[in-house]
Amino acid sequence: MQRISKYLGDFMVFLVAFALFLQTLVANFSGPHDAINYLNGIVNGRDLFHQHHLLYHASAHVWYLWWSKIFSGVESFYLVESFTAFFGALNVWILYRIFRDRFQVSLLHNIVFLLVIVFTYGMWLYSTNVEVYAPPIFFLLCTLYFLSNNNIRKDIVWIALFHSLAILYHQVHIIFAIVVLWKLVQQKSLKTFFVYAGIGTILVGTVYLSIGYFVEGNHTTEDMWKWLSGYTNSDFYWQTPGLEMLVKVFTGFTHAYIGGHFVFQLQPVQDLLKDYTGHSLADEMYLVRNMPSSIAVILSALCIFFAFLFVYLNVQLVKNFKKINIARREVIYPFLIATVCYSIFFCFWMPEILEFWIFQTITIWIILLGSAHLYGFFKKKIHTYLVYALVITLFSINWWGSMKYMRDLNNDLYYVQVKQLDRHLTENTLAVFQDGWILKDFIDYFTPADIIVSPQDSVSHITVDAAIQQAISTGKQLLVFPEKNNYGLVQSTHYLDSLLLQYQSQWTIINEAKPRVLLLKTP
Repeated sequence: MQRISKYLGDFMVFLVAFALFLQTLVANFSGPHDAINYLNGIVNGRDLFHQHHLLYHASAHVWYLWWSKIFSGVESFYLVESFTAFFGALNVWILYRIFRDRFQVSLLHNIVFLLVIVFTYGMWLYSTNVEVYAPPIFFLLCTLYFLSNNNIRKDIVWIALFHSLAILYHQVHIIFAIVVLWKLVQQKSLKTFFVYAGIGTILVGTVYLSIGYFVEGNHTTEDMWKWLSGYTNSDFYWQTPGLEMLVKVFTGFTHAYIGGHFVFQLQPVQDLLKDYTGHSLADEMYLVRNMPSSIAVILSALCIFFAFLFVYLNVQLVKNFKKINIARREVIYPFLIATVCYSIFFCFWMPEILEFWIFQTITIWIILLGSAHLYGFFKKKIHTYLVYALVITLFSINWWGSMKYMRDLNNDLYYVQVKQLDRHLTENTLAVFQDGWILKDFIDYFTPADIIVSPQDSVSHITVDAAIQQAISTGKQLLVFPEKNNYGLVQSTHYLDSLLLQYQSQWTIINEAKPRVLLLKTP
């Protein structure tokens, strides 16, 4: 009976978390910039094996196909987001088990700790949108659950399997091998190491090489390596040390806790951004355009209170670390080492992106809240009230400052831009883009128009030429989006410049403001 009660508690935690995430699914694809591209691929069964998150797209596609048969009237992006919500709920469940089994946290404190993590912006948003991060985090947390035990030898198969799945769902999690190896060195068992290394190498290696060779067609060592290494081949994503790195780290790290969109409704921030020419913030500013400035001021004050609580918890952790080390060294250290390893890596890899700090926010909360239970933090009633206040503060900041607005599709800048061009974007339209980043994917998903991107090599040049000539000869509308993007990797504009020149007397500007759009008048 006790075991049934135990499992019922597990199930209820998962069910409530799943319901919460389903209730707060977002309808915004500009914030998480890759979401609309992933959505198109998942719904249409295209590009299902991305080398950096190998199994995510195919898994989400299978999930979508299954549930779309049952819930045929539900918007497809909600069905795909429910896949994320499912793994978000699994994350909450394994966190519940970590607090209960590793830190011996009481049920009430466990629930409060879970709410702190759930209402943290990165965790909340990336459990309710179309993105790749929730599934691998679940497998990492499962790995940490077993690693934070005294004797991991009996669990080494589970550790190897869960870590392998984390890598297959996001390649970057090979970093986590450092944490596992540290624990294995502590255990001083060569046999355990070979079991872990053998399972991981066979499982990850077989899946990657099979898909790379048979599905993606990489039949030479050079092609296979180029495919496997993907984005790491470009300097664009790497950050050099310096002041800029520190600013970007601070931005990414804090944004993972606080959505912060409300700041765009503060007059001093608006004045500061008048002459800003860096990464486009237009979509984020548009999101909260209707927020009263008074709400923005209140949320800013709450952010200061949150910062105080966060710093206070960290100070208490440092002051009591010796006690924690004695009480639960084997529990704390895997989370601590994971936090340090991932944080160091993401100082150098796109540090301004909040997605890459989500896992660290979770491990930091586990360390701060779990250890607080160990050193007697909650013996003072005021401290219990402070953590209750932390839940309310995080919810208020992230719901009224970001999430509430992300649930309305009409707050999505790129969606609105596409809807304004709706009458031109028909099945009889070919849209040609200089820079295909994000806007083309909105057109692909929300309209029946055909799309094509300006070529950057001789092979695609021929393909694009043929598509344009066929469109013109069959009487299709030709729309050109000539703008370059200030975020994407924009290359040569030669092809589109030549096309505009070739038909220079036949173009009509149908949209002057962003996005600038030209229509070709055909005889």
